[in-house]
Amino acid sequence: MDLRGDLHFEFEGVVIGWRGPAPFPFVPVTGDIAEELTDQLPVLSYGWGCIPVVARIGGTTFTTSQFPRSGGYLRRRR
Repeated sequence: MDLRGDLHFEFEGVVIGWRGPAPFPFVPVTGDIAEELTDQLPVLSYGWGCIPVVARIGGTTFTTSQFPRSGGYLRRRR
């Protein structure tokens, strides 16, 4: 994969609530996409396995991060 350009993934997921002192909604990223992200982690991560993301849901685009969790990733949905 050529990492000089943008990576694009499309997926569907169920929004889950993260319980804690700073609760946020997240969408788990699993399966082949999570494996691809893990393979590219040394190039993509800014530290602690977190990956910066520009995401789009419908017509809304936003910046966020994906966090490693249970063999996949959680994408914070703002």
